[in-house]
Amino acid sequence: MAVTLPLLFFAIDFLQGKRFSSKLILTKIPFFGLSILFGIIALKSQSSGNTFYELSLNYSLFDRVAMMCYSVVFYILKFFAPLNLSIYHFYPNEVGLLPLLSPIILVVGALFLWKNKQSDLGKIALFGFAFFVLSLLPVLQVIPVGRAFASERYTYIAYIGLGLPVFYQLAVWIKQPKYKTTVLGLTLACLIGFSYLTFERNKIWKSSEVLFTDLIDKYPESGFGYYSRGVVYDHSNRLDLALIDYTKSIQLNSKFYKSFNNRAVIRGKKGNLKGALHDCNKSIMLKPDFASAYNNRGNAKSGLGDLEGAIQDCTIGIKINPNFSGAYNNRASAYLASSRFKESLTDFQKLNDLTPNSAEVLQGIAASYQGLKQYEKSIEYFTKSLSIKPNNYIALFGRGASHFYLEKFENAIKDYNATIALNSNYMDAYVNKGMSYFKLDNIEKACENWALGKQLGATTADVFIASYCLKQK
Repeated sequence: MAVTLPLLFFAIDFLQGKRFSSKLILTKIPFFGLSILFGIIALKSQSSGNTFYELSLNYSLFDRVAMMCYSVVFYILKFFAPLNLSIYHFYPNEVGLLPLLSPIILVVGALFLWKNKQSDLGKIALFGFAFFVLSLLPVLQVIPVGRAFASERYTYIAYIGLGLPVFYQLAVWIKQPKYKTTVLGLTLACLIGFSYLTFERNKIWKSSEVLFTDLIDKYPESGFGYYSRGVVYDHSNRLDLALIDYTKSIQLNSKFYKSFNNRAVIRGKKGNLKGALHDCNKSIMLKPDFASAYNNRGNAKSGLGDLEGAIQDCTIGIKINPNFSGAYNNRASAYLASSRFKESLTDFQKLNDLTPNSAEVLQGIAASYQGLKQYEKSIEYFTKSLSIKPNNYIALFGRGASHFYLEKFENAIKDYNATIALNSNYMDAYVNKGMSYFKLDNIEKACENWALGKQLGATTADVFIASYCLKQK
């Protein structure tokens, strides 16, 4: 709306009978500045948005103009008969007769309004039509983006323009006794009918799942409904349903890179890392500059043990998007698993700048310092992590290990006890606690904890028991 606001001001000037002049233009210059600014923001938003299709249909220039004009005619028809509504209406594979006739319809209609602008109704109708078209202008696909040519939710303000001449004429008729009863009756019937349609349509907007299911019902051959509903299922952790919808989306449109990328994430969560790797490869093939796909492929490679490949892919993702926190996180984790602690520390510190006060990131910094044998710094960051997430037994175990390396065995035992209190099956905590007691010359407690660790499956406990505990007996 802000993009076309200056033009709407000119339309209002016309309605008020003001003469077009240079002074009139000067008063609108600040608004044109804002219009340009918001226009740039809108274009950037569209270009980086979740576009399901590029407009790759075999449309001629005239076809595109015809479809743009048809969207205006389409919205006018929906004003009078709001039926078969949908969150999106997609471009047809072939331009039909009504779209081809739409430019003629609009030109003839505009000329008719212009010719009759001298009457009060004609002037209001011309203003209303201009208000309607100008309000829609930013969403009329003058520069086609995506596959939807119309979406009714863009018309809430624009329909004020179409409503003005309608309600003006109703007001004129109501003042005439011979029309009053009929007009009031028809108006009441329309209000009841439109209220019912509104009530029923609101049910579709109950949730994103219902909304995109409705889109699938209206456009079953378009994969966008399945993709969008898959995102809903994904975010609500209904992974099996998300996988089904992403797969259906790919079947209907095998060129949409985000469907492959999102399915890769689901496959990775379900443990199908090779399937995830395949989908990421396909996504990258379709869009080589898609940072998320490189990051997810790196994640899959890491799970398959290819840490160097994971680092390379995450590095590419960071080159494409220098502030991509997910790629920094995955690369830092791969560096940490590769014992490249300086690199992991650098990445976790960068990640801490991008996502401050994250317990997991602070824990990564602490683990990196521990790998670099800077145990005091390690304890500092484990403590910071625990201040945010006190029940993180992994951070407690890590801090206990740093205390142990500093030969602060009592502190280490406290952290290991806290770890076990949160996760009584964490076998390494028993083994390490046993080592701490051993360092304090408490062989009985050491053997007791090693035995508990052995019961849970800690093979290292066998060596300690054989070396120190059996000899005691």
